[in-house]
Amino acid sequence: MRRTILMWIVLTVAILLSAKGTSQTNNNEVTDSTNVEEPVAIESTEIVEEAENERERLNIIQQSIQPKASVLEVDSLYKAQKVLVDDETRQARIFLKSNPNKQKVTNIIREWRGYSNQVDSWQGRVKSYVEDLDVHLKTLKFQEKVWDLTLKKAQEDDLPSEVIQSITTTRRDVLDLKQQIEKNYDDFLVQEAALNELKIEIKENIEVLDEFKRSEVYHFFYRRHPPLWSTKFFDKSDDNEGKGALSLDVSGQSIRDYFRKSDSLIDLFVLSIILLSLLMWYLRRSFLKYSFDEENGDLQRAKEVILKRAGPSLIFIIFINALFFFSGMPTLLNNILIFVAIIVAIPVVQPYLYKRFKSILFVIPVFYVLDHIKTYIWFTSSSYRIYLLFEAVMVMVVIYYYVHPYIQTRKMKIGYFGNAIIKSTPLLFILAIVSIVSNLLGFTNLTDITLKICTESAVLTVLFYAVMNLAAGIVTGILHAYFTNKSFFEPRYKLEVELKALMIVRYTVLLIWFIYFLGTIDQLKPISEWLMTWMNEQRTIGTTTFTYGAVFLFLTILTLSFIITSFISIVIEAGALKVLRLPKGVPAAISLVIRYLIIAFGFIIALSALGVNLSQFNLMAGALGLGIGFGLQNIVSNFISGLILVFERPILTGDTVEVNNLLGTVHRIGVRSSNIRTFDGAEVVVPNNSLITNDLINWTLSDNVKRLALSIGTAYGSDPNKVLEILTAEAEKCEYTLEDPKPRALFIEFGESSLNFVLHFWVPYEINLEAKSTVMIGIYNALKEAGIEIPFPQRDVHIKELPDKAEE
Repeated sequence: MRRTILMWIVLTVAILLSAKGTSQTNNNEVTDSTNVEEPVAIESTEIVEEAENERERLNIIQQSIQPKASVLEVDSLYKAQKVLVDDETRQARIFLKSNPNKQKVTNIIREWRGYSNQVDSWQGRVKSYVEDLDVHLKTLKFQEKVWDLTLKKAQEDDLPSEVIQSITTTRRDVLDLKQQIEKNYDDFLVQEAALNELKIEIKENIEVLDEFKRSEVYHFFYRRHPPLWSTKFFDKSDDNEGKGALSLDVSGQSIRDYFRKSDSLIDLFVLSIILLSLLMWYLRRSFLKYSFDEENGDLQRAKEVILKRAGPSLIFIIFINALFFFSGMPTLLNNILIFVAIIVAIPVVQPYLYKRFKSILFVIPVFYVLDHIKTYIWFTSSSYRIYLLFEAVMVMVVIYYYVHPYIQTRKMKIGYFGNAIIKSTPLLFILAIVSIVSNLLGFTNLTDITLKICTESAVLTVLFYAVMNLAAGIVTGILHAYFTNKSFFEPRYKLEVELKALMIVRYTVLLIWFIYFLGTIDQLKPISEWLMTWMNEQRTIGTTTFTYGAVFLFLTILTLSFIITSFISIVIEAGALKVLRLPKGVPAAISLVIRYLIIAFGFIIALSALGVNLSQFNLMAGALGLGIGFGLQNIVSNFISGLILVFERPILTGDTVEVNNLLGTVHRIGVRSSNIRTFDGAEVVVPNNSLITNDLINWTLSDNVKRLALSIGTAYGSDPNKVLEILTAEAEKCEYTLEDPKPRALFIEFGESSLNFVLHFWVPYEINLEAKSTVMIGIYNALKEAGIEIPFPQRDVHIKELPDKAEE
């Protein structure tokens, strides 16, 4: 087995080196034209058979070049989209002149990106079809040359007219199909070019809208309106916030058109819902079938989401999945789906909130409606500002109602998530005050952004808290089903894997929440652009030039490498490879090799991401080797010894060993040292080199069976046969004694004051002391009952002379 592992390691290294050499060769190779297949004439004896085969190939090609319905409908979809885009372009020009708020501009940009995604989808269909036509066209051109050469050779060889006629007919069929494909090829190339022009037009409109949104008019501290006390509320000349901007179609027709153009997405969406429903059913069944006794509160919550709230969870998944699949849907439909998702998330989230805050879940949908309804209702400037003022006051009232008195509320023990929300409420209250003040002064851009932060943060928190609970339930259910279906799983490893998986789910959901929050308040793009500029800016320290982005990527790759290695270690130690029935210790060796390879490759990739040229390490490697030879030889010796221990396997985790008068159980075999836990409870760190170079006794290497030898002496005059019978019987009566080999009692010598016997019997090593004690007590009682005396050493002391009392 050791040879097999070594062979695999060598083979892996050889493959990697050969792959590297191949990649280098491919970078420098020059195309050899002699490798291109040249058409040749068909032999006269094979013409008839090849002609028949050619007809079959042509029939197959004929069927395959027929465009699918999804490709044929692109032409009609393009024409309708072209009309729509032209109309929307005119409406956008009117829209930009109507002084809209920033949210309306964002919604329009979102609509245009939806158009772009649709055109991308159609362009992908056409491009795929054109690529297939190109492959067939190349094949037919090659076959045309083959049959031309065959016809010429047949005429030169003066073959029968029937054969020449067959060649001519086949050649004509090839030409006819080639011409048909060329026509389709040209037609769809023209269509692809038209789609590309439409995409460019859409992109230009998006750029115009983006540029408009970044203009000074939408800066936070730009005064778009006069102070509220200077506003004439009943002035009919008051301009509308977006009056006449009809580009935002809130009618049902836009929704119907979208779904008519997205029929392929609907099929995938339905399939995903079926698969998710089956997954939920399977996980719920696994929780019911196998007991889940984890005491951790987070794990119990994950179980309850699947077991007790499967219905609301599945409905919530459907709506979240719809938002993911139909990302380019009309704004009205998107807002409706989010609103319904918030409502459905309530039963998924509410049971885990403190009783005092449960009712706030019914207030959050109201704020979502208040924040988005102004997108569809065109206010006058004065009424729009009154509406914003009302919304800000509502936010302040709700915050005050739920957290007053704040000092006592903050002291409540409601978990880390609830405490984080409570601590953030003062910031939300301050933002609400800022929105009111900025509205009064006319800085309505600042009013919009502060109100959006207050309302959208609450909406996203509810949605993503439900997502986190659901993801935790699914991950925990999958791990639970996996481990409990195996007969070899170890509970402590199962718990460790589940807790690590929950931690990964939490941080992932938190990161996605933050990204979505920035996108919702329309700050993701400017922040990401600034961050990319800052991270990619060249910085110099001495003669070294670097970027923060490269350093961040370096640290990220190393962190991910260590996370992956720790996860692999836990999974393998939990018994993931036991299904392969590998010898004891081999899974640990596989785990070690995989972890070292991942860390090594991760370090190399991280250095490459940092921009370090690995060839510059040649001199450093030589110096490092010299340093290792002189100063680090003990560390290297322990490291190599650790590898030997892993691959040779003289000791394994869990073995009972004895080295340097140290007796204990191997707790861990590390890179530099191993941990041995003594039976007194001490954890002793032993360098690996000591385990290799010193005499080591492994009591449980091949098995855990140990022979015990008990020496017993009886008084002279006792019957040896009776003693042997008693010794054997007592050893056999002990429940710990193995039946094979059988216990054996021997009369070994006539001692100075006793008849000496020895009893040999075999027991598991872990309970040898208990077995020894049980057998010795049984022997003592049996000998006493039989009247056989166990002597003890006796000495007669003869005193020749006693000292005189006078002398004393």
